[in-house]
Amino acid sequence: VLTDPVAQSTFIEAVPGCHLPFHWPRLDRMQELCVRLPEVEDCLWSSGIPIHETQSLYINVRDMNGSMHFLRLEIILQGATYYMLFGNAEVLPPPIRIDNYSEVPIKFYQNNCRNQIKTSVKAHSSMSYVLDEINGSSSICLESPGCDMCKCPLNGFEAGRLTYENFIYIAFTQTFENVSNFSADYDEYDVKA
Repeated sequence: VLTDPVAQSTFIEAVPGCHLPFHWPRLDRMQELCVRLPEVEDCLWSSGIPIHETQSLYINVRDMNGSMHFLRLEIILQGATYYMLFGNAEVLPPPIRIDNYSEVPIKFYQNNCRNQIKTSVKAHSSMSYVLDEINGSSSICLESPGCDMCKCPLNGFEAGRLTYENFIYIAFTQTFENVSNFSADYDEYDVKA
């Protein structure tokens, strides 16, 4: 719980525009940083971000409802110091965009994630996406109604196929208008075995 004083001693809050020095409290553990957005209600912590090289990456921070909030992180090395510059990635083009051209909603999630959060994209719509785990698998699983699944690697293009059941029901109005006549006609027939 973030209001617990013991839990609050384990993280630092950085307000917009500030500069904070940070030193790893334990060098025997993985040097990964997790972030959350305090202005987002019921915000969860992101996956661990490795801080060991200069890089530029997107971070997916979710809330309890599964909504996604994107951050952009630039890690710069100057001398022996890593500088981490956080920015809002909502205004930038997304690294991944899911386009659903089908007639049904499609669920998608990062393959082999510790917390597989399935997100649904509506029929005939698009959704921006950033991988939930930075160090996780670089493939996305797509799932259609009826649980047909297709795995899509992001480091190359492989044709995949995703199918779904499309039930069509046809009702003939003439059949339903003459239900009473049908039962009356049926009683007149003599059936012998």
